[in-house]
Amino acid sequence: MGDDAQGNDALLAALAGALEDDASWSPGIETDAPLAALPGRHPGEALETRTHPVAGVRALISDCGTSRLDGHTHVLLISEQAPAALGSRFEALGPAIAERVGSDGFTWEADVHLHVTAPGRVWEDVLRTARDAVAALAAPEAEAG
Repeated sequence: MGDDAQGNDALLAALAGALEDDASWSPGIETDAPLAALPGRHPGEALETRTHPVAGVRALISDCGTSRLDGHTHVLLISEQAPAALGSRFEALGPAIAERVGSDGFTWEADVHLHVTAPGRVWEDVLRTARDAVAALAAPEAEAG
């Protein structure tokens, strides 16, 4: 049994030595300019390092990314809870967001992806503007007063 233990120790030592160079085993994070396809973000960057916590109806819009649909620049991830939370006002969500971000059109993909056209705008601005739109839509009487 002593030889087996020594053999295992030697194997572990060899593996540990091979793993000492962290750079070869960790994911690479680009430090150059952000990708043109996703303005303001870098490959490998965790979402939680860039997004700010939100509460209330603003949280119905989870994130913003680059749309994969032709003719659209951004896609907003809408919570599955949005139809229930907004009720009949959910139907006005697409037009309200499109108007606020300056888009001349929008396309729904299911009820969770809203594709808009907002060339030249970074994702953070589109996300913030869309969250403002859902907040105004949820409380129109507060905006009027």
